[in-house]
Amino acid sequence: MAHETVDLSTVDGYYIEPGERTYASADHLTNGVELPSADHQLDDGTWVRYRALSRAEVLRIQTIGKDKALELERHTVAAGLVVPRMTPEQVAVWQGNDPAGGDIGRLMERIRDLSGLGPGAAKSGV
Repeated sequence: MAHETVDLSTVDGYYIEPGERTYASADHLTNGVELPSADHQLDDGTWVRYRALSRAEVLRIQTIGKDKALELERHTVAAGLVVPRMTPEQVAVWQGNDPAGGDIGRLMERIRDLSGLGPGAAKSGV
C-alpha cells in the first residue's frame, strides 16, 4: 500500500501547519481499505461474522425503499454477512423461519450500527 507524502503548505490557497502529513494514494483508497467486521452469536449458540456496509451498498439498498422492509432487510443482511455468505434468496428463507424479535433483527441492528447508520448517527446524506 503506497502512501504519498505531500507538503501542501506550498500550494496556492492552502495554509497548513508546518510538518508533513501522509496522504492516501488512489491505490490505497481503492484496494486497501478494509470494512470493520465483528462476530455475533445466534440464539442457537452458533456464530456468524458480519461487516459494515460500504457507501455503495448503502446507497444501492436505499433505492429499495422503506416501504419494502422485508426486501431491504434481506439485501442488508446478505451484503453484511461474511460467514456464512448468503444470497438475498437464502436470507428470505431464513426470514420465514426466524421468529419476530429473533436473530435477523438483532443482526440487522448490528450491521446498521457497525456501518455508522444506527440511532444517534449523524445525518450524513447516505
